[in-house]
Amino acid sequence: MKNLVLIISVLRNSVLSVVLGLSLVATLLIPEVALAEAFFKLTNEQGRTVIKETLTPDEARRGYEIISKSGNVVKVVAPELSEEDYNAMTEAQKLAMIKKENEEREARYNLDLLLKYSNLNDLQAERERKLREFDISISILQGNLAVLRENAERQRSVAASIERNGHPVPEKIQGNIAEIEREMNEARESVEKRKEEKQAISAKYDADALRLESLLKKKVTAKR
Repeated sequence: MKNLVLIISVLRNSVLSVVLGLSLVATLLIPEVALAEAFFKLTNEQGRTVIKETLTPDEARRGYEIISKSGNVVKVVAPELSEEDYNAMTEAQKLAMIKKENEEREARYNLDLLLKYSNLNDLQAERERKLREFDISISILQGNLAVLRENAERQRSVAASIERNGHPVPEKIQGNIAEIEREMNEARESVEKRKEEKQAISAKYDADALRLESLLKKKVTAKR
């Protein structure tokens, strides 16, 4: 039981974040719904049921129904879960909510994949385009870094020549070398960052490909 309470405590903030995120998504989608000539049915601050063409963020957080022009309910959006409401829930209810949110998140992700890609070739083609964009960006950054190296070598060569003639290196040249070295470090960091981003994107597409392949097989099986 103690372990269960600990799990609930650890997941509490993430659950609230998910619920708040879902409420925000619903709010962001309001303009699209409005353009489709749907309406919003809700209870206002005076406790009266009203029907509106648009919603404010505060109204969206209180929950509402999306209805068609004929009056049919298209979707019900629950009120935003407050911290007080969350604390009033039993441990079993919290676990059930976590499970439901995870299942809904997975379902939405699966649906997005099926809507975006009709087959694996579409996904792989997009993956290759994205990775090529990263390669181009990395190549440009590496080219800039090569130019900076050449500039640094020229400045160091000038500084060495001055020293060989028994003169101190002017502060301007020392400053130039320091500035170029700073820019080189930034360029190296940018290259490494882009390489890491490319690796992460590649891994995500690989995971999506496996998921999409499984979804497409299930889709074919369901039609039989």
